[in-house]
Amino acid sequence: MKCTSYKEDILGWLRDCRKEVAACPGVREAITQYIHLVEDITYQSCLGRMNKQLIETILEDEKSYHAFLTLHREWDAARCAIIERFYAHLDSVICPQRKVKRWLGETIPLWEKDGDFYFETENLAQHNLLVGFTFERSGFRGFSFGFARREFNSSLPDESIGNPLREKFKAAFRDCQINQAWPAWTWWNDYLNWDDKEFEEILSKRFADVLKRKLEDLLIIANDVLR
Repeated sequence: MKCTSYKEDILGWLRDCRKEVAACPGVREAITQYIHLVEDITYQSCLGRMNKQLIETILEDEKSYHAFLTLHREWDAARCAIIERFYAHLDSVICPQRKVKRWLGETIPLWEKDGDFYFETENLAQHNLLVGFTFERSGFRGFSFGFARREFNSSLPDESIGNPLREKFKAAFRDCQINQAWPAWTWWNDYLNWDDKEFEEILSKRFADVLKRKLEDLLIIANDVLR
């Protein structure tokens, strides 16, 4: 029986295969991605070597390992702290020219199930609507956006408003769903589940810029329909 090594045999074979498919970009790219994966797991890429060095540092002694465990236990608390910073600069995403402001009614913290935040204008308020963003599940999972009812006990927009609103929403975002609380909404697929990348974007305020553009798109729809 001959032992096959990913580090030597498989990696070398993949590199040979890549040469043979130089004229097939799609196949060549797939093989290249697999090569990068093998390099990572065998600690031959820069990322792989960095991961190995990090692990060696963590396991250097009992104190290093204890420090790692302490940081790991505080991970959820760190994410919640990042969200608090996010709340602090939410006002930076509003669009003054459209006279929009944050809605300061009752909301649920983002790290909980149905965590949400909203924006309003006078025009939206007159039609019992808000622009809203919410998570379906706890742990920052299932992020969506759309138009929500401002007062749940009040009626939904009538069909002369609701139908055009949904039509323009679907035209803009390629999907439109409806339920009792949200007359028009859809999943935000690019930010559906928040993990490391999303929290880095919040810290750098890059997500605030993305959110501002999404809010602007929604307000354009509202202003077109709610005349």
